[in-house]
Amino acid sequence: MVKAGELSGQLDAVLNRLAQLIEKNYETRQKVRSSLAYPALIVVVGIATVFVLITFVIPRITVIFEDFNQGLPFVTVVLLEISNFLSRFWWLVVLVIGSGLLYFRRWMQSPVGRRQWDLLKLSIPGLKNFIINVEIGRLARTLGTLLENGITIIDALKSVQDVVDNQILKEEIAEASLKVTQGSSLTKALERSPYFPESAISMMAVGEETGKLEKGLYKIADSYERQADETAKTIVSLLGPLVLVVVVGIIGTVVIAMLLPIFQMNLIVQ
Repeated sequence: MVKAGELSGQLDAVLNRLAQLIEKNYETRQKVRSSLAYPALIVVVGIATVFVLITFVIPRITVIFEDFNQGLPFVTVVLLEISNFLSRFWWLVVLVIGSGLLYFRRWMQSPVGRRQWDLLKLSIPGLKNFIINVEIGRLARTLGTLLENGITIIDALKSVQDVVDNQILKEEIAEASLKVTQGSSLTKALERSPYFPESAISMMAVGEETGKLEKGLYKIADSYERQADETAKTIVSLLGPLVLVVVVGIIGTVVIAMLLPIFQMNLIVQ
């Protein structure tokens, strides 16, 4: 884009568009991250709470049950077994989890692992639509900006691959770039892809037919970015309470499992 701006004598306008593009991409990334921040915090706090209860609190309470020969409820027995294991081998659990996270990170950094992980994300119905909306919005806006500033469609498609995060979609764009190099139109190159919706292909086709592809791409970007924003808001409004209910349910199960034997002892005393 900078090179095209220098050749056309419009470097200031190109830099202004480039700044707007970078800010828009950053804003989209931050919205995705912020939508997952609150649920992630709830999960971390919930796991830490359950871990402390099972590992340190319950072993001290179980002393109360040792003087009674009354059989304990099944839920309490399972909980006590888990508590005994974690109180003795909590360091092993932490080591296994840490090693698993380290292995997962290295696996994610490998080409094969990254591709399999991105393919898995695209196989989850709700998440698939969200990822596609975000990626197509970012792709269309970047591609439109490049074309508007004099970059050829072939060079633009090669450059825009770095904007897309998902490896599967990168491969789709690379294949489309190859088809365009061989003489195909952008619409024809992308219409057989299972990841590009028909609505986006239709708007591209209209842009190509009218000779204003960059304007069609901007409309695609506006539409899919708006859909991604609405999905992110829905995720924020639903995922947080859902995760909170699950965490409270787990903690409630632990508390009930410890209260049941106490209720039984009260009945025996009476």
